[in-house]
Parts: sequence; structure tokens; C-alpha cells
Amino acid sequence: MLTLPTIQRCHRTRDHERLLRALQDNGLMLPLPLRVRLSSLPTAVTALGLRRVVELSYGPTPLSREMLAGLLAWWQGCGPRGRGCSPVGPSASAPDPLAVAAFAAALSLVLEEHPRLNHPALQLAKREALAALADTQAEDGLFEAEDDRTNLDRHHTAAFIHSLLDREEVYHALVRVSDLAEALADAAAPDTSVTTVRSRHAQLALAA
Repeated sequence: MLTLPTIQRCHRTRDHERLLRALQDNGLMLPLPLRVRLSSLPTAVTALGLRRVVELSYGPTPLSREMLAGLLAWWQGCGPRGRGCSPVGPSASAPDPLAVAAFAAALSLVLEEHPRLNHPALQLAKREALAALADTQAEDGLFEAEDDRTNLDRHHTAAFIHSLLDREEVYHALVRVSDLAEALADAAAPDTSVTTVRSRHAQLALAA
């Protein structure tokens, strides 16, 4: 079982690879291409770790406050619409959707589960991040990133992002969820990795 001391050790030693492995061992399902992408995005891993801290805590803790402060500092450094969060540095292109989605999902869970931390600055950061995520949505409904290699990678990313944010109202208001549902429904059914990620992470096509 993934414990708070384990998350704290990984966070304070910046051992994001170990934290990602621990999250997987605790039930976070990641197809290999998605796992490789996340391993290069320490902010996303930290955000996923913070979500687990919130799930294990009855209220704000020093660890959750520390992780949240680090994530907010990262977002503040990204600039308008998250442009400075591109994996290749400040860019005219949109930021990596995985990192932005994980950040928004962490804020969403913090605001839901720890009302004492409900502050206008957190609400604003969440909305800004979700607006930046919407900027990465392409015409086909999937998200785009600098590191995309195949269309299958994009399906994995979209399914995972939806699994993180499906309960968030602002996500549904800003992202074209119906287009995303159609794109995921059109994923190659014979590919077991797509089938698995759709059934476990984004049962979106069934609900649409």
C-alpha cells in the first residue's frame, strides 16, 4: 500500500520515477507509452502524488500544503495560458496537456476534499489550467502535445485526462467532451492497450 511517508520521501528527494512506480503499484493503470510520457513530466507525477495524499488524509497536512505550494509556483511561472510550460521551454505552442490536466485534477480534488483550502486563488488557477488544457484540444477532439509520436499515444493521453477530470464541472464547460467521446469511440478496438485504457480510464464512449 502506498503510504504518506513513502510519498513524502519521494517528493522531498525528487524521486519522481519511484513515486510513479509506487502509484502504479497502488492501482494507477498506465499503458507503457503513457508511463514513459509521465516519467518525463515531474510536475504531473507530483500532482498525481498530491491527489493520493488528499485521498489518504482527513484534512490539509504539511505534506499536502508543501506539494500544493510547489505546484502553484510551477503554474505561476508558466505565464498566460500555460505557454511557458511547454516541454521545450517558453513557446508559442500550447503546454503539455498531461502536466496541465494532472495539475488541474490535483487542484480539483484539493478543493473538493479539503474545503479549508478553498481560496479564490486556487479556483482561478484551476480554471486557468483547464482553459489551457482546452487550448490543446485539436479538431479531432483529442489533445495535442509536442511529444506526441502516434495517434495511439494521443488516445492514451485523452483517455487518462478524462479519467482524471470527468467529475470536474469546469472541465466539461471548457473542453469539447462530445468530440473527445467520439474520438475515443473511434479508437482501434483490436488494440488491447486502447481497449484497456478506455475501459479502465475513460468509459466515456459508453456514457456518451
